[in-house]
Amino acid sequence: MDFQTETTPDWLASLSRALRDEAKVLEELQKAMVLQRDAVAANQDDKLNSSSQAIGRVERTLDAAKKRRASVVHYLTGREDLALSDLEYFLGEPLPLDLDTARAQLRLAAQAVAREAVVNRVVLRKARDANDAFLQELFSAVAGEGAVYGRGKGENEGEVPGRLLNRKA
Repeated sequence: MDFQTETTPDWLASLSRALRDEAKVLEELQKAMVLQRDAVAANQDDKLNSSSQAIGRVERTLDAAKKRRASVVHYLTGREDLALSDLEYFLGEPLPLDLDTARAQLRLAAQAVAREAVVNRVVLRKARDANDAFLQELFSAVAGEGAVYGRGKGENEGEVPGRLLNRKA
């Protein structure tokens, strides 16, 4: 692809800004995920709800940042889906230091979010399992042993419970 020498540096700078902005959004997502995990650990429903809403808002912002990056990459390369690791090869020249640094910052932020997602998944699974165990214990304690099929009033040890009587008159 032929590039105009005056506009390519501007678009490379625009891509650098887009990558830095996307990395900042990922850092916000990481912080929101930590808050969510803390809310689960502290059993604070209100903070859990607010952190979940914050994650939703940040994810929408992240979608917009990805679209912005894709449009700049499309202008530079003609492809929206080009992996950032392939930029040098596709452009045929080394990336400017600012762009290479922004790309590394985005990669680190994405890795940090991926780690937080794994930790949150484990924490949420353990919290769900603990809740299930608590409910099982709670309801089994309320019912008591043999609450449904125990001996009826006036039944003796040797008698077979559940006798049927024919009450035809």
